[in-house]
Amino acid sequence: MKLVPGNMYLDKGSAVEFSRMSPNGEYAIVHPSGEPDMQSCYGVKPSTLKLKPCSEKVTVVIPHGMIPDEDLRAQLIEVGIRLIAEKCGDDDNFPEKYGAKFDNNVFSMHPYCWCEKEDCKYCRDYDPAPNFAYHGGLKVHWYKYIGRSMEIEGDVSAEKMLDIIRECLESIS
Repeated sequence: MKLVPGNMYLDKGSAVEFSRMSPNGEYAIVHPSGEPDMQSCYGVKPSTLKLKPCSEKVTVVIPHGMIPDEDLRAQLIEVGIRLIAEKCGDDDNFPEKYGAKFDNNVFSMHPYCWCEKEDCKYCRDYDPAPNFAYHGGLKVHWYKYIGRSMEIEGDVSAEKMLDIIRECLESIS
């Protein structure tokens, strides 16, 4: 078996991480799982190591938006608003990120606003207008860009959200 640096193996039942081969190639330099390489490394004959079974819990950190999270509804809303914004917005203003100024009989959308004018319905501290409103009962607020600190008002299932996205996109044409 070819040993791969960083991979986990079993040495006499204990989890170890393979680091490198000794200069003479006779020993595999390993260290206990989770411990620094240089402080606790030791050499073993490569033939004594066994691949460690993958039975441990693994946490994978993925940037927001790369794959759907557990709340499929919120993910669909974010992706849907981005698609709608891209179709109704001005390309020069990155609508798929920030939103777009648009209003029709199906929905309205407005990018996050920080003009801080007293009469601005999007900036006011009390009851600000949503950044996205589907006139059938969905309101969404976000901070600076779509998806960031997003607050969703309205009980809309994932299936219903697909219908809303379709209806909004068709209303733009």
